[in-house]
Amino acid sequence: MRKSLFLLFLLSACFGSLVAEEAYRPMLKEGKEWNCYMSNGRYEWNIVFSVNGDTIINGERCFKMSYKMIDQHTGATVGEGNNGLYLEKDKKVYLRQKIRDSWNWRLLCDFNLQVGDKKPGTNQQVVSIDYIYVQGAWYRRFHLREPGEFEGDVEEGYWVEGVGSSRGLLDTSSWAVTGGTHKLITCYEDGKCIFTSENFEHMPSGKTDAPRRMLVREDKEWWYHDSKAEMYLEEPYDFYMYADGDTLINGLQWKKIYQKRAEPIYEKAMREDNGRVYELRPGGQERLLFDFSLKVGDVYEPAGEPHRMMTVIAIDTVMVEDVAHRRLLLMQQVNGQTTDLTTWTEGIGSECGIDLPAYWSDMDPKVVNHTGGRNYYHLQFLGCKDFGSDPASVATATSQPQQRDILDLQGRRVTGQPKPGIYVVDGKKRVLQ
Repeated sequence: MRKSLFLLFLLSACFGSLVAEEAYRPMLKEGKEWNCYMSNGRYEWNIVFSVNGDTIINGERCFKMSYKMIDQHTGATVGEGNNGLYLEKDKKVYLRQKIRDSWNWRLLCDFNLQVGDKKPGTNQQVVSIDYIYVQGAWYRRFHLREPGEFEGDVEEGYWVEGVGSSRGLLDTSSWAVTGGTHKLITCYEDGKCIFTSENFEHMPSGKTDAPRRMLVREDKEWWYHDSKAEMYLEEPYDFYMYADGDTLINGLQWKKIYQKRAEPIYEKAMREDNGRVYELRPGGQERLLFDFSLKVGDVYEPAGEPHRMMTVIAIDTVMVEDVAHRRLLLMQQVNGQTTDLTTWTEGIGSECGIDLPAYWSDMDPKVVNHTGGRNYYHLQFLGCKDFGSDPASVATATSQPQQRDILDLQGRRVTGQPKPGIYVVDGKKRVLQ
């Protein structure tokens, strides 16, 4: 029986979905406790929030939250009691509030948000999602950013699954209008400290336990919708590209890629070598399309487009029908200006399928399509199907420090701590902060 993989990329203003490879870590459970710091500029308090039992409302299990407020200078308890009912459902955390004689659930945290999404009702935007390793456990982290009160100011913070917000236990309002200071100090579970405020700033782990997936392989199909053909034919026009057979060119083995419309059409030759995917260009020249061996901070420069560069800013794993695929999130810059974000997914391709690794620089990133050959055809990538078995090999990630060979862009060796900028590190261009 054919085993299919189908991935439908829906690109918003920035970038498609990021899905955690780890099981979701719930925030609300018996034995959880959060110690927070709060200040209004005049007074300072420590507030301890604790899960204190549960109850059922409309068939949903809700957790009771208690609080104890302590004056930081005197140590005196200045308030304590019930902090309300909280519900965690579908990776969302809600607070039950009474508004105008009716009870409603107020969304506090949404761990379904994707890069580029904003928290509903605020200007908090997710700018990256990655993993951090804290006390023997993996945590999925969301980096959020919001415009500050004055032009040029930026408010930043984090959400971490199973822990909460760096701005306090939970985000209860827009950062720009809260006033004062809110901060999570420690998070406890069954009396054990599992997370501290310093852990929010951990370096990304680069965690990716997904087996390496081949992109160019027999029995693979990539489905497309030709919107330009539909415009002329006045009917939906879908087709697919598929790998079928091999050919030997310049002493290298290439996979033959066909386009299936009414009849199969030989499209091009492609090959894959250690995570690098090439296509054969007219005249026998090969072009690097994807490089899945890149690490966070590495720079990719599309061939023939010196004005455009892409930097890997995060790596994670996406699950597609229970199959793990390693995915790279890249930030694209054109003439030094950031234009959009895009993803490469091992074994699948990008939002443009296998034709192009990213958008042409003159594209509107808000539409799910791309123009290849400069207005020659107009395609929308629908997904990828796999009818074969993937002979994937497990790739292990390491966070051990290594001696690096660093050169500047003039080829001169850099000693000591380099200044922020673009360098050649171990033979690859990287952005060093």
